[in-house]
Amino acid sequence: MWSSSHTQRLPIGSPPFHLPFLNNLHAHLLSAAPQPTTALDYIIWVALPHAFSFPQAYLLTAPRADKPWNRAARFVLGVLGVAAVINSLLSYRLHDPKSQMLNYLKTFADIFVVFTYVEGALLKHTVVDPYTQRRAYDRPRSHLGATINFLLEKRFIGFGSIGIDQTSGRPNSGRGPKVVWSAGRSPRSRRGRGRGGRKSSPPSSVSNIEAVLANGQITPPRTPVESEIEVPRHLQHLVRVPIIRRHARYRNTAILRHALLTAGNFASLGIILGLARQYNGPILSWTDIGGILPGATLNSALVANLIVSVALLVAQIAALPAAAVVLLSTFYHLAALVTIGTGTLETESWDIDLFGKPWAPTSVLDFWGRQWHQVLRHQFVSIACLVLGLFGPILAPFPDVSDDLAPTATLSLVFTSFVVSGALHAIASVTSYPPPEPSKLLLALTLNGAAAVLEIHFKRVTGKKIGGLLGRLWAAAVLLSAGKLMADAYVAVDWANQYLWELAYPVGGATDVVARTVLDALGAAAGRFTTVA
Repeated sequence: MWSSSHTQRLPIGSPPFHLPFLNNLHAHLLSAAPQPTTALDYIIWVALPHAFSFPQAYLLTAPRADKPWNRAARFVLGVLGVAAVINSLLSYRLHDPKSQMLNYLKTFADIFVVFTYVEGALLKHTVVDPYTQRRAYDRPRSHLGATINFLLEKRFIGFGSIGIDQTSGRPNSGRGPKVVWSAGRSPRSRRGRGRGGRKSSPPSSVSNIEAVLANGQITPPRTPVESEIEVPRHLQHLVRVPIIRRHARYRNTAILRHALLTAGNFASLGIILGLARQYNGPILSWTDIGGILPGATLNSALVANLIVSVALLVAQIAALPAAAVVLLSTFYHLAALVTIGTGTLETESWDIDLFGKPWAPTSVLDFWGRQWHQVLRHQFVSIACLVLGLFGPILAPFPDVSDDLAPTATLSLVFTSFVVSGALHAIASVTSYPPPEPSKLLLALTLNGAAAVLEIHFKRVTGKKIGGLLGRLWAAAVLLSAGKLMADAYVAVDWANQYLWELAYPVGGATDVVARTVLDALGAAAGRFTTVA
């Protein structure tokens, strides 16, 4: 079946996947799915698979979401949504080699929305949006706003706060209380010194935080404050600006901030791609180390060659995550700009940055748990819980797991979450030809999972977290090694030369000019260095 030919000529050689089922599915999709041509084709391929997520989320965030009719309606929408995704995958795909990245991204989004449909269909408890519980002087978030926020901000779900029934965490009815911050002070300020030089208490114990849960409803605190926001524990370090909601001037400032960040990230991504287009540079080629600079500047001294080559190798590995950071940040701030500008969502709901400092992690766990984005965290962990549930209570990290099994459950959950992430990244290439090498994508994230498990075990043995200089070196070694595997998989299929990039950043445009200027300056500096050496 692998070497057959139908609509599109199929490759002859080793199949990319190690599972016969995926190889057969890959071959079938390449041969059976035609190119979409009409507007209706694109609606069926792109829009319809995601069309049922909004009404399902609308019902899920409704005050009566736990009613039987509500759950039945969400179940029907989930079934229709999954069927639409399957029909989309089997019906159409882009055939042009310069459009294969779009196939990959679309398939990854389809896998993501399938899990959302399944979870939305099986949840039986109301998803409580804390912003719908507002004081009299402020406008509560509308049901429409709560729905949009639920679809956009999966990070706020966190670990265990929403379970598929009770399978992947404590029930949603056990969601923690809302945290209220006083008069424009951000959670970040709590870590420093308070008035009079005294060290501030943790947010959970300070006197100006009041929250009461009564019959599943959140009772406002007795003392009026100017600012409130519910920040999950795993996101509190990402709050970057003071949260002051009552002033219209702050809203205008937030709109300007997100507009500038959108434009800045968009331009930065263009420069990264511009560097890739010059000399077959950071993204296009791993082996052509000297190709990024004029050859004459690299032949004067062996030491200079080594320094420049190592620098270029690091730049090549860092190019992929850098592109991911600026691309995701562009869409994040663009969504903030639209929702704040239209009044759909509040300014403070976007005051939690998408990334921390991914360029300076103190450990592998610090990188993935605090510095990298947490958009897919809930999905990966929930799927890992379901997978581990097949092995019973020995590995399943359920709330009722015994104390003697808890260490094993934690390690298994962390490692399996990374394996699930790698598997989904690999499976997403099933509609692409040529596909990014699935084994490298799976191995890269599995390597990170193994490193994370070692860090947890190190803390249990020594009583200390990995950190400091050794922690940074350890994190750099693991992340750069795994990053090279992922970059190898993506650059081998020429993802830097896709129609999507050419549409956003025309060849020979402003970003290419800036990139060429940077490379010329780097080449001149390397030439002067080698001359002195």
